[in-house]
Amino acid sequence: MDGSLDIFNDLNEKILNSENRVSETVNNMNRLKEKNDEGIASIDELSRKFDENIRFTKEATQKIDEILKDIIKTVEQTSKIIDYNNVVVKESHDKLNDTVEIFETILVSSEEVIKVTDLLKEELENIVTIKDSLLASMKKLETISEQSAERTAEISTSTEEQVAGVETVLQSMKMYRMELNIWQQS
Repeated sequence: MDGSLDIFNDLNEKILNSENRVSETVNNMNRLKEKNDEGIASIDELSRKFDENIRFTKEATQKIDEILKDIIKTVEQTSKIIDYNNVVVKESHDKLNDTVEIFETILVSSEEVIKVTDLLKEELENIVTIKDSLLASMKKLETISEQSAERTAEISTSTEEQVAGVETVLQSMKMYRMELNIWQQS
């Protein structure tokens, strides 16, 4: 029986150890359950926060999407404006080139007009010189004509006097002839 008592004592001790271990295990299990409950509560909190984050992210994404759409729309409008401005700048550049060419043509034409005007001025000065020369010649001609008219008048008077003298001579000759005829007949 001593051997049975030893076995029984051993067994009792092992049962006590087992009870202690079971108590410890139950305590550990209770702590694990508490920790598990805390973990589930934490997971629920994380899930709630995750849902909240998803909602905020969706809202932020929608806002970002709206902002990006506005930015894209603004960029498209800006691009259209830039394209339009490029067309306007090109047209303005072309018109400016046309205007520059027109002004260059006007400048060349103006220089030609100045040259022609200078030539016309020279020609007019020559015409004035010729006119003055003609006027002087006409005055000389007038003087010569007046002198010629005076001489012609003198010649005419002289001619008339000569004609009268010739007529007188003729009359005298006629009279002489008549007298001669009369004398010869007598």
